[in-house]
Amino acid sequence: MEQLKLEILNILENNSRVPKKSIASMLGVSLEEVTKAIEELEQDHVILKYTTIINWEKAQSENTVHARIDVQVQPQREVGFDEIAKRICRFPEVKSLMLVSGKFDFAVMVEAKTMMDVSNFVSGKLSTIDGVKSTWTNFVLKYYKTNEVILDEDSFVDNRQVIIP
Repeated sequence: MEQLKLEILNILENNSRVPKKSIASMLGVSLEEVTKAIEELEQDHVILKYTTIINWEKAQSENTVHARIDVQVQPQREVGFDEIAKRICRFPEVKSLMLVSGKFDFAVMVEAKTMMDVSNFVSGKLSTIDGVKSTWTNFVLKYYKTNEVILDEDSFVDNRQVIIP
């Protein structure tokens, strides 16, 4: 990939709201070059989505349950893990899916309204897929950092009183 596109991606990864005009100024190129490069990155599915990271605890919205489900599978002949991954990806509860090394094959990040909804997803949808051998569910209790962003810097401040002997 050409250098200009890589530099644009690095800027947008850090802050997707940087105006194209600012990107052009930062990189010393024309607005047209930046616009064309971004359009090509979007058409080539390199840029898939622009997003915002929100600390939902501070937003005091309805609580949702997040879980990481480790899944062990029997890969299918001639297609490996891909066919099982395609089936898992189609569920709306699945927010991300990764092929991982270790005891399990997939790490599945799931979001639902209640713990029971997660349980029903695992028992009724995920574990019934051909090739799924076992699952291990871990519920997320609290996020401290996501996508390179610390969600609550204040929680790391030590407010204990110093006692000097």
